[in-house]
Amino acid sequence: MLTVGSEVTLAQSLLLRWVRWTRRLLPDIALRVHVDVPQDLINQVASGMVNVAIMYAPSIDPASESTC
Repeated sequence: MLTVGSEVTLAQSLLLRWVRWTRRLLPDIALRVHVDVPQDLINQVASGMVNVAIMYAPSIDPASESTC
């Protein structure tokens, strides 16, 4: 299971194409896709809820930097 997060503005333009490509080339991989705002995605990656987050320019929270 791979959980991928993306901010709303990238979901349709980038994430949708990536999901289609992944489904075609790696059909045995279970995908969970999550769309949210950048700060929430950063928190979700830090907590382990999301494996990968796709964003334009994430701001790094110094408190969570050691967990990433």
